Amino acid sequence: MGVNDVDVRQLSAVIQRKLLFGFGLSLSLQRSVGVDVVEPFLGTFKVSWSGVDGLGVSLMQKQTVGTSDAQVDVSLQHDFFDGGLGTATTMHHS
Repeated sequence: MGVNDVDVRQLSAVIQRKLLFGFGLSLSLQRSVGVDVVEPFLGTFKVSWSGVDGLGVSLMQKQTVGTSDAQVDVSLQHDFFDGGLGTATTMHHS
């Protein structure tokens, strides 16, 4: 996908794959070229798992030219009254 906004050109690619037992993989790469570009490269790699009883966990590694960041997300969802009422709890650590 290409985006042309003023003096910035951007090219992105995303690959996602669902695996067995509720696991998933995602890889994204983004390249930006232009006068006002701060980070010309952004890459992410994510492994996720959708567990039993509304439990989900994801681990993501994000890499740019100047930074590297790892994120862990845990979420728990529960439905009451045949889906009429739901709760969601999320924890995020970076």
